[in-house]
Amino acid sequence: MNNTRWISSSRGLGQYAGTWAAAPSGMAMFLDRGGVNRRDFICGEYFRFVVKDYLHVWFTQYKDGGLQYDGPLDVPSAYTSVCGTDPGVYHGTVYELTPMGAKGRFLSESLATIYLPEDNPGLVELLAGGGAGGGSSLFGLDTNTLMLAGAGVLALMLFSKKRG
Repeated sequence: MNNTRWISSSRGLGQYAGTWAAAPSGMAMFLDRGGVNRRDFICGEYFRFVVKDYLHVWFTQYKDGGLQYDGPLDVPSAYTSVCGTDPGVYHGTVYELTPMGAKGRFLSESLATIYLPEDNPGLVELLAGGGAGGGSSLFGLDTNTLMLAGAGVLALMLFSKKRG
């Protein structure tokens, strides 16, 4: 699994590769179950929409070019996409929420696409193999890394028993 976490582009920031901790304040991200920021999802997948350092924002979202939502949003917000209604391209703009509950200063933009499985078989295959945050993970580590770590621990245990 690629441990780079891609953060959605934001005006003036472009692509940012780094961890959640290093993300700029106000950066909007779609995180999968493994905590990896992604732009592409297969319907039926769970994800969280987060905005670094914010719990309440003003969010404007378009789906396939049509306004879908424009108002206050508590973040993080979790969602499991539905195949019958959700496939499409989503563009979101995040603003600060003023003390009066209105749209404030621009923070960042996000882009995500939800596909039907048959529309993106490569992503389905990647997720089935544990890539892109899919499959098993523990502490952000993919299955292969965990198996290697486990084999190392087992080898240490065996060698220490032989010595004692």
